Amino acid sequence: MYRVIQPHKGFDRAVFGFKNIQTDDKQLYIVGSLRLELEEYIRYLDSLKRTAEKRSNIHVIERYLSDEEFDTWISASDIIVIPYREIWSSAVLGRAKVFDKRVIASDVGGYQSSCRMEIFYFSQMMNWLKSLNHSDISRVAETH
Repeated sequence: MYRVIQPHKGFDRAVFGFKNIQTDDKQLYIVGSLRLELEEYIRYLDSLKRTAEKRSNIHVIERYLSDEEFDTWISASDIIVIPYREIWSSAVLGRAKVFDKRVIASDVGGYQSSCRMEIFYFSQMMNWLKSLNHSDISRVAETH
């Protein structure tokens, strides 16, 4: 769940990890809009949408979110995934903290040290997923 869709936020990394989960009761939602209509950003969003169209458990919802809608999506989420490639601060992480949500995040930038909450790092998750076989991933997804 996000608010602004841009390549540096690493949504493709979350989609890649989530594609291996073979269960429809676990859903990945990427929600937000492009802040800048740059060709690179448009191609990136189109790529995310194409991937989502092939999977019943991955959803890309392109639209602007008001503050209230943003908080609604955060509060409705079981886990917040923040797979940024580069970042200095994160409104998503701040709101996840307010709503006491579990977070899987990339270990870039310095925002983690200031948030004072437990974070499972995205790089750890990707390494963990690579070490599992297909049936292991499905079994873990079904139990969480």
